[in-house]
Amino acid sequence: MIQPTTSPTSIETDWRCRRERYLRTEYGGVGLEPLAVDEDLEIGKRIHLGLEAFFGAAYSTEERLINALEAVRRVTFLDPWQTWLEAMLTAWALRVWPELDKRFEIVLVEQMLHFFHGGVKYRCKPDLVLRSRADRSYWVYDFKSFRYWDNKKWLRAIQLQIGTRAAEERLSGVEHPVEVSGTIIQGLYKGQQRKDKFYHP
Repeated sequence: MIQPTTSPTSIETDWRCRRERYLRTEYGGVGLEPLAVDEDLEIGKRIHLGLEAFFGAAYSTEERLINALEAVRRVTFLDPWQTWLEAMLTAWALRVWPELDKRFEIVLVEQMLHFFHGGVKYRCKPDLVLRSRADRSYWVYDFKSFRYWDNKKWLRAIQLQIGTRAAEERLSGVEHPVEVSGTIIQGLYKGQQRKDKFYHP
């Protein structure tokens, strides 16, 4: 018997529109690919590519940044997004990462994780799983690009909840259960919109 499988993206799409989720994932047995480029999805994919390249080898921060920028430049994106993406990765690598590195050690980077619940296999790929150098607590670290911040959204952030549960499953042993202490959301601000158009990217 095949276990039904789902992911945070499928769940959120289903909440937004069941028909869209069906067409993207099940139609014809494989789902349909949209014809137009989804800028939000592409930005997310490229952030993840840059992150994987950044942590691909244990070099200096500057060498890691070069790897990340090369990864996101392999297939150029539409401007101003290509420039924005490179600027965000650079700012994060040179300003945020050194502070994180002092406080945390890396446990997992962009690994596909899963767990079973109620006969359904849930799959997800947290950006980073970190362990505190001070108290050895575990944390899920996730990049979120946004146009405006909505505190209420995090009360139903299924991706973070599934990522946390999957990380606990991966890190726990039979006699050594692990509880993730929380999540750290790294916001990447895209710029403001008016009438669905960016006026200050």
